[in-house]
Order: sequence, then C-alpha cells, then structure tokens
Amino acid sequence: MQNDTQAIEQLEKQINATHRYGHDGLEDVGGWPQATAAIQNMPGHEKIALSVLRATPATAVTLVSTAGLTDLAQALELLVHFDPDGHFVQNINAIIIRGGCMTPGLECNAPPFKPDDKKDSELSFFFDPPSAQTVFSICQQYQIPIVLLPLALTQQPGLLWTKKQVETLEAINNDVAAQMAKITKVIPYLDARHFPAGTYPMHDLFAAAALLRPEFFIANRTSVSIGPLGQIVTDSSADVQNVYVLSMPQEQQSAFYDTILKEYDNFNCTGEASAEGCIPPNVWELYLKIGIPVCVGVGGIILLLTICYFRSRRNNKQLATEKTKLLATTKELESKTALQDVQIGGMEQMIVGLRAEMGESVLPEDYVPPEDDAQDK
Repeated sequence: MQNDTQAIEQLEKQINATHRYGHDGLEDVGGWPQATAAIQNMPGHEKIALSVLRATPATAVTLVSTAGLTDLAQALELLVHFDPDGHFVQNINAIIIRGGCMTPGLECNAPPFKPDDKKDSELSFFFDPPSAQTVFSICQQYQIPIVLLPLALTQQPGLLWTKKQVETLEAINNDVAAQMAKITKVIPYLDARHFPAGTYPMHDLFAAAALLRPEFFIANRTSVSIGPLGQIVTDSSADVQNVYVLSMPQEQQSAFYDTILKEYDNFNCTGEASAEGCIPPNVWELYLKIGIPVCVGVGGIILLLTICYFRSRRNNKQLATEKTKLLATTKELESKTALQDVQIGGMEQMIVGLRAEMGESVLPEDYVPPEDDAQDK
C-alpha cells in the first residue's frame, strides 16, 4: 500500500506539478471560497470555436493564450473545417499568445534535456510543437493577427516580480490583494537559478496587460513559423507578416507594475456592484469556475477578469443609456406613425362622405372587383 501511495504521488507530480503549484494549483495557500456554480462540461476547443462563431464583425473577439496551444489549434482547425473560405476571420480581432523564445541560449527554457546554453525553445511551445505549428500556419494563411509576447519580454530584469510588488499588494488591504500576495510570496519558479533571489517573471500577466494596457508596449511586425521542438523562426521578408512581437521600452518598465497593481484597489468595497464599479462578492465563483491551470498565471488572469468586469459594467451602463434613448425614439416614431395612420384614415372617410354627398361613385372608374372564389366553384 505504501508503494502504491508513493507511486500515485510521483505520478501526480509529473501530471499536475503538485511539487511546484500545490494540489489545488494555487500553492495550497487556502482562503478560497467554495464555488457553487456548475462547471460547463464542454471541451476547451469547442468553447473557443463557439465564441468566434457567435461573434460578429462588430463584436469581434480577442483570444488570449497563456499556455500550450493545443486547444487553440483544435479550435482553429474546427473553424477552418466548417468554413474553409475563412468568413470566421472577420470575427477575430487578434490572438494574443504568451510564449516562444526568440534568441537561443540562456533566454530559452526548453527543451529540458538540453544544456541551458543550448536551449532554443519555450515550454508552452515545446509542450505541443505540432499545435504551435498549426496555429501560426492557419493564422498566416488567413492573415489573422498574432500578438506575441516571448520570453525576451517577460524575463526582462526590470519586469521581474519582486518583494516590492508583494508589499504593494499587502498595503492595499483587501481580501483579493491579500490573496494574491499570499500566492506570489511562495511560487517556486521553474528557472529560479537564472534570476536574482526572490524574483521571477510573471509571464501570463503580460498577456492580460497587452490586451488592457497596450500603451506600455511597442511591436515589431514579422512572419513566424515554428520548428519541430517549438522553436521560433522569423522571416521579416515574407509576403504575409501577421505576427506582432511585443517588447517594452525601459523607460516604461518602472511604471508598469505600479499602474497594473492599482487595479486591485477596485476591490476596496463590499456589497453589490454599484455605478462606481464595486465588485460583487460572488466574483470568486467566476475565478474558480473558469479554472486557473498555472499558478504564475493567477495574477494575470485575475487582473484580466477584474478589469474586464469593470469595463463591461461601464460599457453595459453606456449600452443601457443608448438603449433607453433608442426605445424613446422608437416609441416617438410609433406614436407619429399611429397618428399618421389615424389622419390618413380620417381623410379617406372624409373623401367617401364628400363623394356620397355629391352623388359620385366612391370607387374609381377603373376599379375591378376581385373574383369571387366561391362563385367560380
């Protein structure tokens, strides 16, 4: 029995990386409310494909990937299978991908079997190279913009997560910020030996920031193909250059985390959502419902949800105002139309009456009565 338990623990380590991210994927820090919402039982790639198909050019989606590209590749293949002409493309603004390594050597973190100075890939792309190849190939074929955030960006010394950011979260003094501080205090980073003690890259947060805070980044446009182990191969002379590789100028880096972490101040309220943007307590269920696969992505994903929530509230408020105006305009038009109908009906009756008084036929001379089906039979 002991051997079986040890074997299970070893297997769980290999599959779920429990030795790095805890048994709950969130460092086992506790403090998470129990979710009551049911998890939707649908494969990830189908959810992605449906979100694209349900969109319109006016409501086009931006897809954000922070891990291996398996689901995204399958979703794109599904869309191409049912729509080979590519009409679905107009429903996609762009695909933001956090992953890839641009410069072989110490910057890269895969394959794990190669020496550090010989690595030439990144773990997310190395995890499933064929899927990465599929995503970049389909996007190039259909000219879908890809916004790429490689390790060269997320591992910049000025963008490493430090104790300063943890202290900033603790100083905000609300439950959400405190929970994030607890997690980011204890993350055992995979390549810790390459970074100063107590620091590590907050990779996935940059994918959220690229969507919500694009002003921090600059883009270099190119064409990208993927090698057999997930290596990035660029071609700036290709006819189709649909990949925008992001970087961040050093002068922007110092203000980046200060700006991003201010978003956690939005949680400084209790009760139901208000016009000012207070977040309701049951938002935790949303976080737990979607699932958070990798601990270092927690900050980015929760930040993304937080900002999207407040932005959607503002947008919904604006939409509600516009809808009210539209309904008022519609009612006004309906009233005018009804009045016109009454006026026209009154004029017709007046004309009939006048003609009757003058002994004239109410019907025009060229009037032909409709055939009576009953008489024909």
